Amino acid sequence: MKLKSILISFFFISCIALYSQQITLNSPNRKIWVELFNTQNNEVGSWYLKINYLGDRIISEIIPQIDLGISRTDQDFSKELKFLKANKPLLINEKYTAIHGKRSISTNQANEIIINFENPYKSKLNLILRAYNDGVAFRYEFPEKGESFVVNEEFTAYTIPENTKRWLEKWNPANEALYSTLTNDSIQQSWCYPALFNSTGSNYWYLLHE
Repeated sequence: MKLKSILISFFFISCIALYSQQITLNSPNRKIWVELFNTQNNEVGSWYLKINYLGDRIISEIIPQIDLGISRTDQDFSKELKFLKANKPLLINEKYTAIHGKRSISTNQANEIIINFENPYKSKLNLILRAYNDGVAFRYEFPEKGESFVVNEEFTAYTIPENTKRWLEKWNPANEALYSTLTNDSIQQSWCYPALFNSTGSNYWYLLHE
């Protein structure tokens, strides 16, 4: 069951397994770095992603933490996930016909890895992670064949550094409301995708979307 894709549109593929608790994925042009960490610095526990960008020979931290996790009505896949393995990086080259837009034929290139986890009940969860030259995407997958599940809750959460400029829209199913510029003391909790951010003290912008 393929569930969710998150697109972080800004500027990152080889994969380097430093140790089982950390995996690094680079974009084809090696500008974007996505790292996987365990909060307990162990093979079992909660996991998060960190995104950096290499520009002008300086590595800048873009998003320090993206918490991962999901739960079904029958089982949880968040707090006690065990790292099993990560496959070798795969270069994705796609060409497709767009239904609408500026061009009819589009291309898509990224590096991809699939990271395998299991919960205490030995049920499996895959994290499919891609790094593009202009963005990052990931999704959760339940690899059991022929099964259907009901998702109870998702725990994906973004830690945005203080003083980051934000342009957010209050929750609206139509996604047609006005966007407001927000600061630390005016952040509201219910907002819509897409959401635009300008990293503190830098010229780097990124867009969160699903």
